[in-house]
Amino acid sequence: MSRDPAFRTQFPAVDTQDRGQGDQILVSFDSRSQALPENRWQGSNTAHYVNPGLDPLFDRLYGSIDAAEQGPLLRQTGEILATDVPVLPLYFKTSFAAVRQGIRAMRDDYPGTRGSGGASRFAHLWDRD
Repeated sequence: MSRDPAFRTQFPAVDTQDRGQGDQILVSFDSRSQALPENRWQGSNTAHYVNPGLDPLFDRLYGSIDAAEQGPLLRQTGEILATDVPVLPLYFKTSFAAVRQGIRAMRDDYPGTRGSGGASRFAHLWDRD
């Protein structure tokens, strides 16, 4: 599905995307960047969210380098998004680890297996059949 942008953009379901953090996520809400047939489905607004009040705020936000001016613009943007709720932010980190058959590893009783790099850090505690 993710390799076919037309299908992905028109699919009536839930879609998960990583858009970074901070103001990097705002490109998903700019109505001028909708993924449409005219741009070969390449826009970043794949959900087709449109709020005419946001586009001028984005223009002012990205046209300013003054943090004191950007703060109120970000607040207004956040208020609009909090009212419309076009997305549901999810915060999670997914990690995968694979071991070959015959290796018993990644059990809950291994110390330190949770967190970044924990599974391989304690590989000396793994058992073989």
